[in-house]
Amino acid sequence: MNRCLPLKLASTLTPVCLIAGALLVGCQSGPIAPLFAKKDRTSFVTPDQRIAKAEAVADSARGAAAEQQQTLLNDLAREIQTETDPLVREALVASIAQFPQPLADQVLTAGLADPDAGVRQQCCRALGQRGQASSAAELARVAKSDESFDVRIAATKALGELRAPEAVQALVASLEDSDPAMQFAGVQAMRAATGKDFGGNVEAYLAYARGDEAAATSIATRPRPGNQSSFLQRLSPF
Repeated sequence: MNRCLPLKLASTLTPVCLIAGALLVGCQSGPIAPLFAKKDRTSFVTPDQRIAKAEAVADSARGAAAEQQQTLLNDLAREIQTETDPLVREALVASIAQFPQPLADQVLTAGLADPDAGVRQQCCRALGQRGQASSAAELARVAKSDESFDVRIAATKALGELRAPEAVQALVASLEDSDPAMQFAGVQAMRAATGKDFGGNVEAYLAYARGDEAAATSIATRPRPGNQSSFLQRLSPF
């Protein structure tokens, strides 16, 4: 038996291994690199990237010509209709709200029916900031009937920011709500919408909303019971 065979075989394989190793080491930059290189998956855009893009679009629209703004807004309006991530939709709503065009109001109003409560809240806030009296009817509907209490509160606060007679009438439902938190939000909104301060008196604001300012003033200045008030009444913010 030839004991030198393993040594001969090893001496034969060693150069092959060295060549293969050199090829593997050099494949990242050598002529065969394209055969081994991993393809970057650049077609997938993360939610964070989509949010950043929406914010960048709003930034680029500032100071732009009306035609360019309309084009950018059209793109955002299309994107929000197909976007599946609610956090991205919230970002799109915030960006859309920066545009003065009527289409922005239409998109934000449509967003009040979004399946995600966070998006609906964002739409309420955006409509309130825009201050269009034409938004009062839809915000009133949301404040009265949305399934999310937080969205109803957001709609009530937005009504206060409109500072319009339509908003004052719409806030009656919030003032008449059985939930003290909703009543409190209604009082704050009424104070913002009217500039009138009747303290925290719900009855006074209701009288004012119904057109009787004299009664509202009388109710607000009416002495309250002192020590005869109940413990719950003393704790009430109203």
